[in-house]
Amino acid sequence: DSDVTVGTAPGSGTGVKAYTSGRIDIQKTGGTNSNNLLVIKNGDSSEVTKITGSGAATFAGDTTIGAYNGSATDKAGVLFGAGGGVYSQIAAASGATGVLFQGMHGSTMTSRIQASGAATFAGDVVVGANTGGSHTADAASCWIDATDGYWSFKEDGATTNHLQFYKYNTATPVAKIT
Repeated sequence: DSDVTVGTAPGSGTGVKAYTSGRIDIQKTGGTNSNNLLVIKNGDSSEVTKITGSGAATFAGDTTIGAYNGSATDKAGVLFGAGGGVYSQIAAASGATGVLFQGMHGSTMTSRIQASGAATFAGDVVVGANTGGSHTADAASCWIDATDGYWSFKEDGATTNHLQFYKYNTATPVAKIT
């Protein structure tokens, strides 16, 4: 067995080299970085994988990194679903503080979700129909202001309590704000 080169050996020009070790090198000179470098098709000639000269990649199906398995407790990985979902999993043994998701803006953490479900956000948190970034929204919403520290709860057209405080493990509120 020996290595196989088609075209010019990568590093010297356009070509493909398959090594007996299993490695494959591909190089395309000329054209633009948006030109396809590698295209993989299935039996009906549909493209299932495409990698361009710039390194951009497109996959027709789910893409798994690591050993993601939502039914297992000892697996860790990420699944990018072809339908748009992103699923992150760390092994149960990693503990509650393990990071499932962390968003960064430059070198600043802006959001983090841990395995326990605890979430940290650097900015305001909005739940519901309040999309205007204001605690005076007319629609049902909950808005927590990260700068001033105030909370706003509003039920659309409500005549009932907007905020109720409960003592731990009781069903009766100890305070109400209407």
